[in-house]
Amino acid sequence: DAYADTGPGVSRSRLLAALALALLSGAAAADTPVPAPVATLIHQMIAKVDAIHDYTLTMAREQRDNADPGTSLNPLEVIALKHRRTPACLYMHWNKGYREGREVIYCDQRYDGKVQMHEGGLLGLMSLSIDPKGQLGARNPQLKSIGEAGLFRLPVVVADLAAGHSKVPVEFSSRDIAGQASTCVLLHGGAPVTRPFPVGNRELCIDQNSALPDALKLWSPDGRLMESDRFSDIRLEPGLSDADFDTKNPDYHF
Repeated sequence: DAYADTGPGVSRSRLLAALALALLSGAAAADTPVPAPVATLIHQMIAKVDAIHDYTLTMAREQRDNADPGTSLNPLEVIALKHRRTPACLYMHWNKGYREGREVIYCDQRYDGKVQMHEGGLLGLMSLSIDPKGQLGARNPQLKSIGEAGLFRLPVVVADLAAGHSKVPVEFSSRDIAGQASTCVLLHGGAPVTRPFPVGNRELCIDQNSALPDALKLWSPDGRLMESDRFSDIRLEPGLSDADFDTKNPDYHF
C-alpha cells in the first residue's frame, strides 16, 4: 500500500489506487456518512498535498521503540524535516530529545538507495550507510520506515473518506492544535495498513485554514498509542536543491 512504500515520494496515481483499494476492501458494516464540510476539507487536503513539490516543517514526535506490549512511549523528540517529491529525497535532523544531533538523508536515486545517518555527540564521529529495507534501516527512528515520514503519504490515511462515506466507524471532532482550528478524523480499524507494527485506530487532523495535515496518531489493535506526530512551521515550495540532501553540505555534520 502507498502509505507503507519505502520511497520518500508518492504520486497522485498511488493515492487514487489506495483510495480504490480502501473502498473495495472496507468492512461490511453500514456506511458512516462524512459531513459535507469534512469531506470538502479532505478533498482540499488531498489536492493540496498532491500539488506540493517540496517543503520543510518541524515535527514533534512521541513513539514506541517497538510493538512489544511492555514498551512505553519515548520522550518527545523535535525533528526538522526537508522533503522533496522528485527526485525523491528526505532530510531529517533531531533538534531535541534523546537522539538530539542525529541527521538522516534518504534519496531513492542517490547513495545507492541507502540511508545516510549519523548520531549526535561522540557517536557522530562515524556516519553509516544503511539499507532502508534492512532490520536497522527500516526503523527510523524506531517503528516507522523512513519513507513514511512527512506529509506526502498522509492523505492515504483518510483517502477512502473522500467519497463522502466510510465502511468503518468514524468520529469527527474540532480541535485547537497549536492555536489553530483543526478537524480531526478518527477511524476505528478499517482496511489494514501495512507497517512494521499492526495498526488499529488512526487519527489525522487537518488545519481548517491551510487544509494541511497538522497531527497524526496511530494505535495498536489492543488500544495502545504507538505514535503521535504534530507538524508545524510548514513552509511550502522553498526550492530545495540537491545540496539540501548532500552529505557534503557544510551545514550538516556527516
